[in-house]
Amino acid sequence: MTIDSPPHQRPRLSVIVPSFNSGSYIGDAITSVLTQSGPSIEILVQDGGSTDQTQAVVQRLDDTRVTFHQEPDGGQADALNRALQNARGEWVLWLNADDLVAPGALTIIETFLDGDWDIVYGAFALADRAGHPVKYYFPAPLSRERLLRFGTYIFSGAMVVRAETLTKLGGFNGRLHYCMDFELLLRLAPVARATQTEQVLAYLREQPESKTSTRPWRMYREHWMVARRYGAFAKGRVISFTGLAVLSAAYVATRRIWQSGAWRRVRPTKRRGGSGPVTAIRRARMFSEFGGDSPDYPIDGAPDVSVGRVSA
Repeated sequence: MTIDSPPHQRPRLSVIVPSFNSGSYIGDAITSVLTQSGPSIEILVQDGGSTDQTQAVVQRLDDTRVTFHQEPDGGQADALNRALQNARGEWVLWLNADDLVAPGALTIIETFLDGDWDIVYGAFALADRAGHPVKYYFPAPLSRERLLRFGTYIFSGAMVVRAETLTKLGGFNGRLHYCMDFELLLRLAPVARATQTEQVLAYLREQPESKTSTRPWRMYREHWMVARRYGAFAKGRVISFTGLAVLSAAYVATRRIWQSGAWRRVRPTKRRGGSGPVTAIRRARMFSEFGGDSPDYPIDGAPDVSVGRVSA
């Protein structure tokens, strides 16, 4: 099923929103974009066949800038690729149906769109279930070395990518179900011209129905598989996976502490991706630990990162 908006001038920015039974949050997500000034936009909701009120919520918004496509898909990454195929904007912003674009973010983003960049990203906030920011994160410069060392320290909702660059890279890796943002950043880092702002561009909402909340171990396993594919963990499959399991267990065990209001009042902001430059010495040490130099892949296609079937 498709609910199309009438044809109009090509927008500067396409906001692609994958959704499945997201009726509780998707209205807020889309409204966080529609209420802002900034570049001309289109919003493409790619729905995988929701059985809740998602479609009704989108229809009630009654805005010609919003397009709703509903069809079966192979998961979130597949939905993103389907939306990308229909996107007409010069730039692309991936907004999950339960997240929010921060107030004033599009005006900030617009100041970068005429520059010689492939990716623009900024700070983001962790938000509670009601969408209120509770902690702020400021990412380091983009590099593959930092990604392999610190994980996904840039939030997908707080970055825009030039559509041409994203298409040349092969879009999103449809084999992945949890870490398609991590894998995309690993492909972007060596070839993309990146710039960043310290301004907050998006809110990442914590809510109990999210995939990362309900299936964290599957996310950790997929993250490990992607990192290994890109040259990490030369110490061996068993040793590296054991190390990941220990770190993941520590994360789960301490999550209630660092998610508590008291902890967030003590530490309301955090740098992500390391605070210092990745020097030649640190880089050499890191890849000595992780397994030689990181592989370089052509810009015109994603590497084959297959982690087996992961149920949605």
